[in-house]
Amino acid sequence: MKRGTQLFIGILVAALLLCTPLGPVEAQNQELTVLVWSHFIPDVDEVLKKHAEDFGKMKGVTVRIDTIAHKQFVSKKAAEAQARSGHDIIMNYGADPLVYDNLLADVSDLVGDLNQQYGGLIPLAAETCQVKGRWKSVPWYYYPYPLVVRTDLIEQVGETPPDTWDDVLRIGTKLKKIGKPILFSIVYLAPDYERKSLSDSYFSSATWSETPNTTT
Repeated sequence: MKRGTQLFIGILVAALLLCTPLGPVEAQNQELTVLVWSHFIPDVDEVLKKHAEDFGKMKGVTVRIDTIAHKQFVSKKAAEAQARSGHDIIMNYGADPLVYDNLLADVSDLVGDLNQQYGGLIPLAAETCQVKGRWKSVPWYYYPYPLVVRTDLIEQVGETPPDTWDDVLRIGTKLKKIGKPILFSIVYLAPDYERKSLSDSYFSSATWSETPNTTT
């Protein structure tokens, strides 16, 4: 099946915006459909659609960007995968390349070109986008989630903020002894998740007074 018609569950939007050739998309006025989740800043969606429109004019293809609320995104993606029908390109998130490996095109050539042209990728890109040595998704963007740490509590036990998981274990043991255990949220937190900082999912005792659902 050609790449232009195969169900892509990968982040090829970056390739569109960088004006990388689309390979088998040859026919004039052929439509390429893309599904991404709605950005929390609505103007970002409009900018993305404008980029897609500009790209389409350059390459002689119509590009349609569809957006969907993030809460509905996983079920929509799964439904299209089950039906083996739907959008040509779908935004990937997390472990999707592993989950949908058998439905994904090998885009190693495209990633190789981007890698060479733009100076390389961080190691996490391969960890999340490669399956059995083949690129099944094109890295789009990455942003870190910095932790907000209660250094005063950590200092009480004679420690400095952790750099490794071994540090977390050691510091956590000490904090537990003074009644301030480290808590980890490892399950979906709805509805509380909607009103809490992401930092609550990592080091609750060192960041929040509230208690998440799961403790270790």
